[in-house]
Amino acid sequence: MELEGEIAEIIYKNEINSYCIAVLNTTDGTEITIVGYLPFINIGDTLKLHGKMVEHQEYGEQFKVDTFEKMMPQGLDALERYLANGSIKGIGPSTAKKIIETFGEDTINVFKLEPAKLAQIKGITKEKAYEMSQSFIENWEVWQIVGFLDKFGVGPQSAETIYKKLGPNSIEEIQSNPYILVDLINKVNFNQIDKMALDIGMEYNNEKRIRSGIKHALTLATYNGHCAVIYDNLIKFVNELLGVREEEIEDVLINMKAKEELVIEDRENEEWVYLSSYYMAEKNVAEKLIKLDQCKNIKKIDIEALSHSEYYLSSMISIIEYIEKISKVDSITLSEKDIEDLKDGIFWILDSVPRAIFLCNMNLETHGVIHILKMLEVKLERLNTLTDNEEYNNYSDKVKEFFQDDFKPFLNDKVLPSMDMVLQDAKINAIIIFANNINENNALYKIGTLPKFQPFIIEILDEVVDKLQTGKDKEAFIYAEKFSHIVGLSFSVLSKVAEICSIDYSNIKIDNISLLDSINDFNSMMNNLLDAFSNEDYISIADLLEYEIKEKIENIMDYTPILEEYIERLNV
Repeated sequence: MELEGEIAEIIYKNEINSYCIAVLNTTDGTEITIVGYLPFINIGDTLKLHGKMVEHQEYGEQFKVDTFEKMMPQGLDALERYLANGSIKGIGPSTAKKIIETFGEDTINVFKLEPAKLAQIKGITKEKAYEMSQSFIENWEVWQIVGFLDKFGVGPQSAETIYKKLGPNSIEEIQSNPYILVDLINKVNFNQIDKMALDIGMEYNNEKRIRSGIKHALTLATYNGHCAVIYDNLIKFVNELLGVREEEIEDVLINMKAKEELVIEDRENEEWVYLSSYYMAEKNVAEKLIKLDQCKNIKKIDIEALSHSEYYLSSMISIIEYIEKISKVDSITLSEKDIEDLKDGIFWILDSVPRAIFLCNMNLETHGVIHILKMLEVKLERLNTLTDNEEYNNYSDKVKEFFQDDFKPFLNDKVLPSMDMVLQDAKINAIIIFANNINENNALYKIGTLPKFQPFIIEILDEVVDKLQTGKDKEAFIYAEKFSHIVGLSFSVLSKVAEICSIDYSNIKIDNISLLDSINDFNSMMNNLLDAFSNEDYISIADLLEYEIKEKIENIMDYTPILEEYIERLNV
């Protein structure tokens, strides 16, 4: 079903994901409530909508928008409303009225071709006229891109991002190389872009197509927790994906290696292919561990022990628990001894956080930690000033006031949010280390320890669901990436142990359901999740995570005791 009309009222708009409820004045004079994801729309915009009428249980009949196109306003009244709606920089209702009165039917041509004429209007300088023209053109170019990208299955939310990166020639650049969208947009539907590229004339064996297929394959591997793919397996996958000869794929791999887009490494008589960014990340972790092992001023730490979650994260958790404790203290109850203990505690935080950050394979720039520590030093100096200049009793009220009105808000608003994010990254890094260096000697330990990461996996999953359900989609995407990463890393332990110990997971069963079947079901659910993200189907994402994927994770973890017994029997 198709509708065309002008936006008369915006009832609700989610600023994060652009979900809107609006009133449309159709061309035949009727008012219809429309709902859907409508970024960049304003009152006065003329839209052509495609969708269907639905019946809302509470609000009655609505038009659910599937796709839409922004049209140039028809008639001077409509054009004035469009200019006045705030989408064009520097133009409000009064200026819009003056522009229409001055240029009438020629208004659009003035904006596009003769912007200097706008300076004829009192209050508009020549410089401001060109700014208005540029804003008008950019606004319209973004909308042209929105319509163009719809063919590639790319939602309008990505149009502005693409325009900022590619500029006014966005459409031309995408037409010459549609696969550039794979680089610009996270988790884009590669198959749909590939189909459109072929439809507009891209050759099967074009180097751009093969390069993108290789990057797509390596990126998919990271979703499953793998930083690298065996060379021959990569060739086979891309061959099946694109239908091109293996020799052609190898030629592109050589070129990508020469341009340092990827790394090919010999490991255990096999060649492994990394995206350069993931190779450097993995290398960085390994180098830091080596340095840590060689440090003379730090008690030597066994690398395997370091991978143990309790040991690896204990310092960070202790710091956060202490901060949480003092953030809840009532200033009225503070004694002189409490204040002295607090000063010692702050000093301990300043001393311990850098060490903990180092142990967690991060740096002090992570989540603004270095700024937080500098601010904390200032707070400690202030506290020392209040307590050291004269007798404590003379300053008790000021100390308590400082603690209640300055220090506690600083802890709650700045320190704890930053440290909570650091802790999340620390847990991810712990999983990264844990998932590496698996061998016959530690396979049993790895499987036995794996369930200890389950609470953190579920915690991140719940965060994704919570953010989606509260309309915080931008934050949800961040947590979703973390979730995908840690799940992939955690479950990669299972595949590595199976390979090392030659275990057939079809033989590991609970209630006649094998571990292999459970893993395959989980992977299928994750693929459905990726599709839902590609389609911006946030309701399906939340439902999949909360009701299916969470349960499947818990089910897979139930196999670990049985798997432990199986490995023990192998070692006997």
